[in-house]
Amino acid sequence: MLILRILALVCLSFFPLSIAFAHHDSDDSYHRLSIQSMFLSYNSLSKVLHVEADHHARDEEDREVDYVSKMTVSVNGDEKITLHFMHQSDPDMFSDDALLKAKSGDVIMVELFSESGSDKSLNLTVSDEIITETRSVQTEGSETQGFESHY
Repeated sequence: MLILRILALVCLSFFPLSIAFAHHDSDDSYHRLSIQSMFLSYNSLSKVLHVEADHHARDEEDREVDYVSKMTVSVNGDEKITLHFMHQSDPDMFSDDALLKAKSGDVIMVELFSESGSDKSLNLTVSDEIITETRSVQTEGSETQGFESHY
């Protein structure tokens, strides 16, 4: 019994040291590696949805530490596409194209998820124009605003 108490005291004495030496990413590095902004465009003739996101996958030592690992696409609330990725081909940007049937008035929602837990979503309302696009812009308060334009 005495040995168990001594062992418990020894273990507890090292606990504060493990907390002191633990490494936590700074908010700045998390923010830099999170999904910053998104751009969506939909071509009504070719039925192609184009997705881009400003997302840095590499750290200062050029190691791949994060990437967009999943993309879901919904039309009017019904999930139509789920894609999984193993890496990003561009270390500073994610992009992908998907075939998708949508008509004028449909709301396309794209959600991106990164390996580190960052996520972002953006909606696009298909117009009567051939190409409809929307983009999110990161603002100072870390809020996003969507801007739509039509061609």
